[in-house]
Amino acid sequence: MDPAGAKRRGTTRQARVTRCVAPPCRRQLRSAGGRRQRRRRIYAFPHTHSEILSRGVATPEMTPGFPQAPAPHLPFTTFTIQKTDMKRGDVIGTFFVAMTAVGAYLYYKKDAVKESPAAVAAMVGTTGDNTITIQQRWEMPGELKEVSANVWAGNGLMGLVEDNHGIIYLYNLASRSVERRIEFSANGDYEGLTLVGSTWYVLRSDGTVFEVTERGNDKPEVKSYKGPFGDAPDCESLTYDAANKRLLVGVKERDPNDPVRKGVYTFNLSNKTFGAAAYYIAAGAEGTEIADKGKKKKRGTDLRPSDIALAPNGGLYVLNGPEAELLLTDESGNVERVIALDKSIFPQPEGICFSPSGDLYISSEAGRKKGVGMLAQVRVNP
Repeated sequence: MDPAGAKRRGTTRQARVTRCVAPPCRRQLRSAGGRRQRRRRIYAFPHTHSEILSRGVATPEMTPGFPQAPAPHLPFTTFTIQKTDMKRGDVIGTFFVAMTAVGAYLYYKKDAVKESPAAVAAMVGTTGDNTITIQQRWEMPGELKEVSANVWAGNGLMGLVEDNHGIIYLYNLASRSVERRIEFSANGDYEGLTLVGSTWYVLRSDGTVFEVTERGNDKPEVKSYKGPFGDAPDCESLTYDAANKRLLVGVKERDPNDPVRKGVYTFNLSNKTFGAAAYYIAAGAEGTEIADKGKKKKRGTDLRPSDIALAPNGGLYVLNGPEAELLLTDESGNVERVIALDKSIFPQPEGICFSPSGDLYISSEAGRKKGVGMLAQVRVNP
């Protein structure tokens, strides 16, 4: 073989690679430098070029006899690639781990954007000209996915119960975490919660009221009082009437004493006995619809209170859980306003309370398998 001819051919091919800025074919590599150069890729840059190997970096000076094309004058300079000892399997594994992490981030970021408090901080429910505004929002941890009642506990804490366990949860609004738990009974369907001084009162769905008194580090003292509601009234509403020193217990399903309205019965804290109904919640005048949804409903047909709170200016705030509605009554229990809550935010509203400063808080169960429980501070607009 003519060495000069081989050199000319190599130079010509290398120049062609430089012009096209593309790797040479395998035949060109054989003629230019032999079998050792089959796995090399050559990139030409001004003043020099880098020869990237599968296991490192080489330059023309490192490869004797390898032809070098004239460097074009372009406004950028060369770069180098650091040597690495990673094997092909390590690279592939790292790539898939990185892609999995990116996918998980994008998936949860999508949900976070959808659930962002900023996205729901405007008007979230309307019925005619009635609106509410969300002021703050807290997503509950997994153990409170089925949160069923809430009450202001002071010092930035919210007392909470959920459907399945006999535990009172003290939730810190600032740290957004459960600060303390008070175990008071076995598993059961607990639906109502209120606080009188330092004594907790919990309502079970069968109408039983539990009185829970803490005793330092010891187990709390617990007493229970069976309600006079029959077999299956399904009671879910509980609040404290400070003016009359009594509890108010509301029926959700069939009231034993009224076929249409839902009674709110008294529990005397002095002698720990149940009394007659203090309110009967009637959803507007007979024959009118209970919400502005375009069709008539018999009074009380779709009224199933999931919780109540005494309004600072009198009357009741009533959560109609299955319909995701907030009802405002007068002092006799007649509904004066109906506010439809957005079910994407309040899928199943279960708890309601006022703080001493008049702030209103509503809690909601997740409502779906992959959802989370929620607590929100809201404002009812005039």
